[in-house]
Amino acid sequence: MLFFTRKPDTPTNPEVSKEAAAPEAASSAAAVPESAEEQEEKFFSVRYSARAVITPFAEGDEIPSESDFLREVPELFNIASPCTPSDFVRFRRMSMVPGDTGRLAAFLLMQAERINGLTRYIIDEASRDAIDTETVSAGGFTVSDSFPRGTLARVQLFLPEYGTAAYAIARAEKPGDAEKALLTDDGQFTFFRFIIIRDQDRAAIQAAVAEIERKSLRERKKSAAENSQTERGQQ
Repeated sequence: MLFFTRKPDTPTNPEVSKEAAAPEAASSAAAVPESAEEQEEKFFSVRYSARAVITPFAEGDEIPSESDFLREVPELFNIASPCTPSDFVRFRRMSMVPGDTGRLAAFLLMQAERINGLTRYIIDEASRDAIDTETVSAGGFTVSDSFPRGTLARVQLFLPEYGTAAYAIARAEKPGDAEKALLTDDGQFTFFRFIIIRDQDRAAIQAAVAEIERKSLRERKKSAAENSQTERGQQ
């Protein structure tokens, strides 16, 4: 349930992020050091149209403490924690085992799939008024809109296809090299970096991003194989 901002080449701090712990933190860009973005751990990004609700801080808002942040997390984000792909693989393998263990695993698999289906439906309904993202990573997301650099916001990120929803405090930045490589034009883009996020939400996004990349690789391999067969047929 804890959340944090990781720094490269330093031990993981399982406490409040540096930004949240600073007593003098404020809602303006001046409250965050210019070098902060260079200290953040880099996360793998994918081009993906997730959905996001961005609510900039009102004037006078301060970054919440850990306890205040946890209290303000909407209930939806407490139930949106589906089984991971590895859980399903394990259940399927166990369900093939004869006897009580196999029957129990089959039952758990059936229940997990039902819960995941219901979670995806709830998330899809909750995110209908959200805007689409351009990229997603466990460190943040990019939108095709311009926000002043340093803007702090409460963000809700939805990935209905993967039954994943995350609530976080984020800061507006220029897209990094990883994001720029995935963007198709030179329009106005803003990268919202998570500065306060629960471990479970970051892990859920990371698992979804990994699955998105695997799916993309499978599609590229299939397309390459089909093109190769077409070329051989034309020779």
